[in-house]
Amino acid sequence: MSLGVFLWIEEILKELNLSYRAKAKVKGSKSWEVDFLVQYLYPIAIEVLRGKRCSLDQFYHKLFKLLDLKRYIDLKPIIICIDNKLLVEDLYVALNYGVYVVFDKEGLRKAIEGADVKEVNLQLSEKLFKKASSEQVEACRKAIIERLSSKALSKEELIEQLSTSFHRKTVETQLKALVKRKVVKAIARRADGKALYSLLHKHVHVYDVSKRSRRQMLRQAILEALKSSEKPLNVHVLANMVGVGEHLYYIAPILHKLRREGLVDKVGDGWVLKERS
Repeated sequence: MSLGVFLWIEEILKELNLSYRAKAKVKGSKSWEVDFLVQYLYPIAIEVLRGKRCSLDQFYHKLFKLLDLKRYIDLKPIIICIDNKLLVEDLYVALNYGVYVVFDKEGLRKAIEGADVKEVNLQLSEKLFKKASSEQVEACRKAIIERLSSKALSKEELIEQLSTSFHRKTVETQLKALVKRKVVKAIARRADGKALYSLLHKHVHVYDVSKRSRRQMLRQAILEALKSSEKPLNVHVLANMVGVGEHLYYIAPILHKLRREGLVDKVGDGWVLKERS
């Protein structure tokens, strides 16, 4: 912990003419050591997050410590967060339990003097949004693209795979942003109706999606296969190229529909794209 943080905490406490003890032992369900125990109209326990990149484990350990003490003593719990990468969601957890989270002298003064915990914590949430959200957003987008570059996944699968690094809402929001920017596509739906997202159609197996999505995928794949070929392709070759193997019944009705629409034509026993006049 920076010595500077200790100094300005003590500076505020002295300005308010409050008595305090540093590294004080306080009895809860066990004996805990708190960074500062302050005597005011009510006791105040202050904990400081250590290091510029403190882990969330440290934050929740301190939160748990303060909540345990609060059960045994009617005290005001305060966590001081300086240059730490908390998520807004973590602030709301603290808010739900009545624990102040502050990041500067003004916030500490407000918390001690009785400002509403919601007012103080939301002030920090605005700071976090401005300071850390751009980094978080960029990292989340890269992680989504990395996952979808090799395999098609549903939104829930993405959320589960990234849950150790990003909050659910962050993944949902950034997936939506990538779709809007046309970096990622909702390329099919499973039989249960859930959308599958990917960068490429080839990452989705036709047997894993709904009938409607399967028809759309195969239609596009057939047109792309015929466009890339310089000679007619028979139904067996086409079936293998679009990933249905010997299951010709998947593509036969699609070919006939494309023919009715004037997009393909049959030449001998093969199929070609119809030349447009």
